[in-house]
Amino acid sequence: MRIAEPTPDYLGPTYRSRVVYLDASDGATPEDQSDIAVLVYEEDAARLVAESGVATLYLPGFSDTFYQTDLSDAWRRLSIPLVALEMRRDGRAVRSETTRGDLRDLRVRNEEIGAAIDFLRNELGAEKVVLVAHSLGALNAQLWVSEHPETVDALVYVSPWLEHRLTPIERSALSHTNNVIGRVAPRSILGLFPPYYPRSLHVEYGGEFYFSPRHKPLKTIPIHAGFYRAVQIAQRQVQAGELKVDIPAFVAFSDRSGNSLIPSADDLATRDCVLNVEENRRWASEVSTRTVVREIPGARHDIAVSRKPVREAYMRQVADWVVETLGLTPVTEDSDS
Repeated sequence: MRIAEPTPDYLGPTYRSRVVYLDASDGATPEDQSDIAVLVYEEDAARLVAESGVATLYLPGFSDTFYQTDLSDAWRRLSIPLVALEMRRDGRAVRSETTRGDLRDLRVRNEEIGAAIDFLRNELGAEKVVLVAHSLGALNAQLWVSEHPETVDALVYVSPWLEHRLTPIERSALSHTNNVIGRVAPRSILGLFPPYYPRSLHVEYGGEFYFSPRHKPLKTIPIHAGFYRAVQIAQRQVQAGELKVDIPAFVAFSDRSGNSLIPSADDLATRDCVLNVEENRRWASEVSTRTVVREIPGARHDIAVSRKPVREAYMRQVADWVVETLGLTPVTEDSDS
């Protein structure tokens, strides 16, 4: 495994990307090329770490990418850089459309998570690491910290994917069926992820944000049986308390679920149209023995791209919690780092 030299990133003149070439495989690695991950951060990350001693590692969700520069700015106000890790076969780390989102074992991503944390500590000089993870990224994070708790000092989970959005009967039937299909025919298409939510965010469809559709598709994408099975295995481990850790954790999600099949404009703007809030409410305490749970009124699935007043209120809550949890010096409103 090696990390390439930094190159400019499309998010802006201060952002850099670095490709991480990976070795581990879960059976879905392209035959003609290795898997990669991608680190995205601002060029003065080391300077910020020198001021605070802290860095954050951000893990995006399923079929997602890092584009939330407001989130990066919020951490900068604490003199903490945000380093995003685009994990294999998603976001900037997609090498071919045939392997997009095709994961057979979520633990295969431990390789890039470990490499990224080493980068934060050894190259940027971070003494403390906050692992910030959204949706599927939170499952990846939980698998990592349950086996490597000494590498992380605090967790911030945004709408963690702790259960599938199905009725109990649907969940039971699909679980038994997919346990077989996902093992013997992992590339079978089990379902489709519609484009309503990502389109509602993108400027081309009237949203507030720009991201590359190559990294976060604006079209329907398939969900493979092997991937669904891998997610299901991790979720059951969380629910059974097998992955619970003793690390301070801030778990946040919307206060309401929206319609995931035919969402209204209001659903897309003010509710979680991807996951079931009730399930998050039910399982959030299984993340850690020291979990703080916050429901954010009017939040989208990714709270960091909710309407501006909502995301700013959320980021203030996270900042206050991190300052208290890590014993940092509070930042005044007129601070500019």
